[in-house]
Amino acid sequence: MAKPLTDFKRRRLAGFGISVLSLAALSSFHFVGSIARLPLELWSGFLLYLLVLFLAAFNSRKKLPFLPLLKASTWLQFHIYTGLVGVFLYFLHTGFGWPDGTLEILLATVFAIVSLSGFFGIFISRWLPRRMQESGDALTYEEIPAQQRKLRERMETCILEAGREAKSTLLPDFYTTKLSAFINSKPGLFDALYLRKTLQGWRREAEALNRYLSDSERPYHRRLLDCLEQKQHIDFLESANRLLRLWLFIHIPFSCSLIVLGLVHGIIALAFTSSG
Repeated sequence: MAKPLTDFKRRRLAGFGISVLSLAALSSFHFVGSIARLPLELWSGFLLYLLVLFLAAFNSRKKLPFLPLLKASTWLQFHIYTGLVGVFLYFLHTGFGWPDGTLEILLATVFAIVSLSGFFGIFISRWLPRRMQESGDALTYEEIPAQQRKLRERMETCILEAGREAKSTLLPDFYTTKLSAFINSKPGLFDALYLRKTLQGWRREAEALNRYLSDSERPYHRRLLDCLEQKQHIDFLESANRLLRLWLFIHIPFSCSLIVLGLVHGIIALAFTSSG
C-alpha cells in the first residue's frame, strides 16, 4: 500500500511542478508577446482549444481501457493539471475580463460551467467515495431501492409488534404522526455533503420518548433507533451516488458544447483576421 501511495504523491508533485512551469512560461510569453505586438489572442485561443480537445480526450480514454494509453489514474492527473493551466490560459486570452459579444458571452458561460463542474467533480470524486467506504456496508445505486423497501417493512413490523406485545400506542402513534413521512422521504441532492440535521432532530425526539415507555416497549424503541441509523446510511449512499452521477451529466455535455462553440469562434476569428 505504501508504494502506490508514494507513486501517487510523486505524480501529484510532478503534475503540480509542470503546471507551475507552464503557468510561468505562459505568463512570460504573454508579457514578451505584448511588447513585441504579437497576435496573442490568436495564438492563445489556438492553444486553449488544443487544451480543451486534450481534456475532452480523457472521457474517450475511459471508454477504451484496453488500449495501451497510460493508466486512467495518470490520465486523470494530466486532466486535472491541464485543466488548471487551461483556466489560466483562458483568462490570458480574454484579458481577465468578461466578453461583450453574444457568441463570446455564450462561450464564456459554457467555459465557466465546464470549469466549475470540473472542480466540483474533482472534490466529490476524492471525498465522497472515502466517506461512503467509511459509513458502513457499501451498496450499489441499483440496490438502494430494495434496501429502502426492506427498511420500511422492518420498521412497520417493529411498530406493529410493539403495539401488539406491549399493548401500548405510544410507539405506533409516534411512528404514524411523526416518523412515517420522514421514513418514506427521499434525501436531498446535496445531503451527502453535510451531516444530516433532519435525522439528528428525529433521533433526539425519538430518544426523548424513551422516558415515557414501559420496560416491554424499550426493546422495540431500540430497534426503532437502529432503523433511524440505517435510514441515515441509506440516504447518504443514495445522495452520494446521485451526486457522483449528476455532475458528469453536466460536465460532459457542456464540454462537447464548448468544443463546438470554440471551433465556431475560432473560424470567425480567423475569418475576421484574414479580412482585416
